[in-house]
Amino acid sequence: MRITSVVFALLLLSFMMMACGSEQTENQQPGPDEQLDSAASVEVITPLEETEWHLVSIRGEEIKLTEESRGTPYIAFSAEESRVSGNAGCNQFMGGYELGEAGGLSFGNIAATKMLCADMSVEDRFMEVFEETAGFTITGDRLILMSRTGENLAEFEVASV
Repeated sequence: MRITSVVFALLLLSFMMMACGSEQTENQQPGPDEQLDSAASVEVITPLEETEWHLVSIRGEEIKLTEESRGTPYIAFSAEESRVSGNAGCNQFMGGYELGEAGGLSFGNIAATKMLCADMSVEDRFMEVFEETAGFTITGDRLILMSRTGENLAEFEVASV
């Protein structure tokens, strides 16, 4: 009988400890580090259309604006009209675009104003991108225009509001 009482007491003690342990973990609030980790795992994808995208690099070369630049180079897509517009560094441009399957993208009939600026190097390279673009990808707040072979032609970031 004594052994039965000891076993019963040990079982009772074990159940009480398990109950206390599970109650403690259910009511615990995550610490600040845990909250950051769960928030960091949620990736927000910015839509291609109705977003202003500022040019960051062309063919992997970072864009450096000079004093002669007449604005930040950017691109914006209008879904309603399937039109693209923006600034190439000196001149404004506009035209059409078409979205294809699986991230396909092509531009057509791109027209630009014809002002002459002291530094046209960014603009000239930017305008070439339209002819070679065959697709795009968006990761977070970054847009990349790609060629048919998958080469990164131009990288953009969402304009800060």
